[in-house]
Amino acid sequence: MSPGSLFKKNRLLVLSSVLVLGGALALGYWLFKPANLSVNNNPFAKYIDSYTSGTISKQGTVRIRFASDIPIIHSRSAEENVFDFSPAIKGKAYWLDSRTLEFKPEEDLKPGKGYSGELNMRKLIEVPKELEKFPFNFQIIESAFKV
Repeated sequence: MSPGSLFKKNRLLVLSSVLVLGGALALGYWLFKPANLSVNNNPFAKYIDSYTSGTISKQGTVRIRFASDIPIIHSRSAEENVFDFSPAIKGKAYWLDSRTLEFKPEEDLKPGKGYSGELNMRKLIEVPKELEKFPFNFQIIESAFKV
């Protein structure tokens, strides 16, 4: 076998290996590519910028930050019954600024307990009927020790 034909065989082997490996990588990426995280399909994103979720302290407050200014009537306190919680939480809602609504519970919340909340958007701004209630969830930190 001449050195020229050996070189051609090795080159062909390397080239075919690169093509097979490249195809396998492309197929793997296509099958397992991460979801596009920058796309926000949440219909509330137009109205709500951020909100309380995850785990909060038993003395924590619930905040909703709107995407744009909300016309506030000359009072810091918000309209009654703008929030609905399950299980029920007694407290009052206040405007911190023209975009931030805060709910302050009257008593400490129960450690380890999960809460579901709804904000009645229609009492604050004009929204489509299907976006009338903004649902959210949060949990209270479990106590690390008991006395």
